[in-house]
Amino acid sequence: MILTFSGDFKAAWRPVDAAIKSLTRGLDRPISEIRAGSGKSFTTATSGPGHEVIDGLKPPTIPVAIIEKMPAATAAVLKDARSKLLAGRPSDALDVLQTAAETDPAIAYAKAVATLNYPSKDQAITAQRLLRQATQKAFAPAFTLNGLVLYRLLALDERGELPYSDRVTLDGSGRTVNVTNTQLASEAMLWWQRGAAFHDPEAMRLLGMGEARGFNGKPNLSAAIAYWHDAARRGDALAQLELAHLYYQGAGVEADSEKAIALFRQAADQGLSRAALGLGAVLTGKGITGDLDATRDALRVLDTVARTSTSKEERALSQLVLGRLLSEAAPPALRDPARGLEHFRMALRLGNRSARAPLCRAYETGVGAPQDLVRAANCFMAMGGADISKDVARVVQNLNEADLARAKALQTSEDPPPEFLAEYTPRTSAPTLRLTRPSETVKP
Repeated sequence: MILTFSGDFKAAWRPVDAAIKSLTRGLDRPISEIRAGSGKSFTTATSGPGHEVIDGLKPPTIPVAIIEKMPAATAAVLKDARSKLLAGRPSDALDVLQTAAETDPAIAYAKAVATLNYPSKDQAITAQRLLRQATQKAFAPAFTLNGLVLYRLLALDERGELPYSDRVTLDGSGRTVNVTNTQLASEAMLWWQRGAAFHDPEAMRLLGMGEARGFNGKPNLSAAIAYWHDAARRGDALAQLELAHLYYQGAGVEADSEKAIALFRQAADQGLSRAALGLGAVLTGKGITGDLDATRDALRVLDTVARTSTSKEERALSQLVLGRLLSEAAPPALRDPARGLEHFRMALRLGNRSARAPLCRAYETGVGAPQDLVRAANCFMAMGGADISKDVARVVQNLNEADLARAKALQTSEDPPPEFLAEYTPRTSAPTLRLTRPSETVKP
């Protein structure tokens, strides 16, 4: 068994509605479910409060902040082990850690981290035993990580990937005992509560997720919000992102779009491109009502995501919304249909099929590209589907038999010109997102 750790605003104008909803799709319904306490699982819901926390889970590593607090000898061992973990060599990291004193709680914690990155049959129990050594000496990060080990067992079990014999934890005497999903969820919360007692923002963030998902019984959004406020005040980006969604939606808190914008910015400043996408969506919603400053800001933010995100899906979505804004949704003074068309092409190249329809309409209308009904017909035909039949019929009625034959035979290619493509090719060392304005900082 391998314990893997892994890690969407409404608009008044129809042209950008689909693009904006694709950023926020699924948020409203899960919120209503959580309010009603109708969730049937702890970890499998793919949206709603707590989803950003779950999506942000990554393989554990040895934090630099911990290394910096250690004596020189211990710090050297931890630094070496961390570098090997980051290089994907957990076995080598474990070898390094074996040279250090077993009684040091930081070493026991680091061994647990390395163990969780190394596939083995008793991975979870081995990590829990090591973490117990660290928690017995009040090593704060170990409490939070122990809860995460239980969370991952819970997630694997809910996906049907965990044998019953592996759904075990340690009792107070250190013996292995089989547990239910409910017990795993409840025990994870206990460990996170202990971590939060040490003012660990990660533990507070995870407690918020657990409350939102009902780890202690019925989902409690109010409690989740309180924990996320505590974590956000300590600079936790995922907690800021969770709160930003809630303030924009008015879920569990009074709707406040300005506070949502500020929180989205703060989270994006810490490198969360999903937060930057959320910020771009909120600003787009303001921009389509005629707000020039908000539109300029939205264009800048979305352009940053398109250039820097490591996620192909996020880059494609930002390209799609940029195309919508520049082609038809932005105030007239800021529209650039020709450039908008290139953004649609980039979005399609990156796999976002929603970008094909506006491309087809550009060829049909001649807005953003030379009018070409043959190409427009070919484009609509390539989309297929019953909902496109009216578009195909509308264009085809203006074609003679020869043009129709050409449309059917045309090889569709939507690749952007090389200059535009190179402009949005991610570099290995992309700059960090910086989107905060000093006047827009907020205390959650």
